Amino acid sequence: MARLRTAIESQLTDPAANRASIAAAAGLSERHANRLLVHEGTSIAELLRKRRLAKCRETLEQSNRQINDASLAGHSQATLPATSSRNSVSRRVRCAYLSAKNRHDGT
Repeated sequence: MARLRTAIESQLTDPAANRASIAAAAGLSERHANRLLVHEGTSIAELLRKRRLAKCRETLEQSNRQINDASLAGHSQATLPATSSRNSVSRRVRCAYLSAKNRHDGT
């Protein structure tokens, strides 16, 4: 599992990263890697998506930038899954950010 997480982190901003490339970097087949992750109730794709969204949220929290395409520079193309629309991901990032901000602010 540690190898999979390391592979995800190393490919986090790579727009070409996908399930197969992450599994290969971890020295596993895609099928075997997903079989291992099913015990945690997740998959390679889900872990990659969550880490990319978390990275976007971290970037937004550590800066004064506004939430828009420009604010996701450096993350937008690499962190958007090919199957997701930019608006859909922007909504998820905005919700994650606001949720974290509300927890932090106690609201």
